[in-house]
Amino acid sequence: MTATDPDPGPGLVYVYAAVRPGQGLGDTVRVLTGVAGAGVELLESVAEGATGAPAQDDAPAVAFAVSLVPARDFGEEALKERFEDLDWLADVARAHHAVVESLAACTGVLPLRLATVYRDRERARAALTARRDGLDARLALLAGQAEYGVKVYVSEAADDSGEDAVLRPAEDTRQPAGQGSGLSPGKACLRRRRAQHGLRETRQRKAAEVADRIAGVADGFALPRVRHPLQQGPLVAPGLGANVVNDAYLVPDESAEAFAAEVAAVTAEEGIRVEVTGPWAPYSFAMPPEQPSAPRAPRRTEPER
Repeated sequence: MTATDPDPGPGLVYVYAAVRPGQGLGDTVRVLTGVAGAGVELLESVAEGATGAPAQDDAPAVAFAVSLVPARDFGEEALKERFEDLDWLADVARAHHAVVESLAACTGVLPLRLATVYRDRERARAALTARRDGLDARLALLAGQAEYGVKVYVSEAADDSGEDAVLRPAEDTRQPAGQGSGLSPGKACLRRRRAQHGLRETRQRKAAEVADRIAGVADGFALPRVRHPLQQGPLVAPGLGANVVNDAYLVPDESAEAFAAEVAAVTAEEGIRVEVTGPWAPYSFAMPPEQPSAPRAPRRTEPER
């Protein structure tokens, strides 16, 4: 349920992930710092019809990792404004991710969407209890696997050594563009632009071929894939070029090294860069419980992969 009041109380319950409780997890959770500098705790479900009672012994072992956060920042109306503050959003995303990755280092994790917030512990516990069986099944399905990100970038430069080097004969490199070639400055400029366009098209074609080969590698391992929106603007680090592939794969732990090696073997193309990142908690493959209807953050608020 969404926190709908402007100030529903001193603290709301922020949920990071559904987790599989296990030996030592409590010790890990106790030392974590989450969003807004808050501590982290485990919230367990309750047995059907036993309000406030611990789950039955035969119930699936699933818990929420949560923090108490201030309503002034995480209430529904506050979040609508906060999601416009990219610095604040980045801080929350980093803290959210740090908690999830710490949990994933010692137990099964299903990350929830950024800024999943409930009014109080009772409502968060009720949501967990209602979806406990489904979460248990998903945690079992994803056990022993991790998410790996694969991104492909195409350089937008006409040539790695400079645009004029593509166009001029070696003996003319000391002359201004268009001189020594019999071309007017206007025609030389047009020729240069055509060459740049042709090189971009060639690299786009090669990038598509690289993407197909990577997909073939994944097919060989029978890996599930999620295609994310291409990254643009500030989401792409300077110098990387245009993002043309932004995929996530679910890879069994025993196949991870071989998968990364085979992907690396298909990336030797000039002007094309391939990045493989991971292992990550399965952000792209989690099936979270029904969540509060909070405003949606911009896509890919989770860390760069």
